[in-house]
Amino acid sequence: MSTQSERFTEAAAKLGGALANLAIPSANALTLNSTSAAPVGSSGFTNIGFNFVDAIEFNVIGDKVVIDAASIDGDIQGLLADLQALGLEGGSTWGNMVSGLMPIASLEAASAIENLNFTRGAQSRTNVGSGENEADEA
Repeated sequence: MSTQSERFTEAAAKLGGALANLAIPSANALTLNSTSAAPVGSSGFTNIGFNFVDAIEFNVIGDKVVIDAASIDGDIQGLLADLQALGLEGGSTWGNMVSGLMPIASLEAASAIENLNFTRGAQSRTNVGSGENEADEA
């Protein structure tokens, strides 16, 4: 039987340290900062920040986290099916990526999927620029 530290190391190879910490909280891993959890708008999303230099925020809904996962061999439909078998909800694909809402309890099992290259917490970004003017003058 693997130790918690060994499990974390194995999962982190495909999940990255921050997602692996969600799946397998460890004294040696990043720790949640409970004061940083705050609802965002009325969407039901909660951003959870971690205590380290480059604070990462995940979209967490209840016991699930929004993820992006990449396949190794391009079998994106196979990866989607494997993740759905572990509880992925709302799964969709684009290029070589699968996105969806993954149960946190299934993250460690997902890290063992052979066709999985990596998984990261999905982060929404907007880049609308300044909203101060209506248009450029001619």
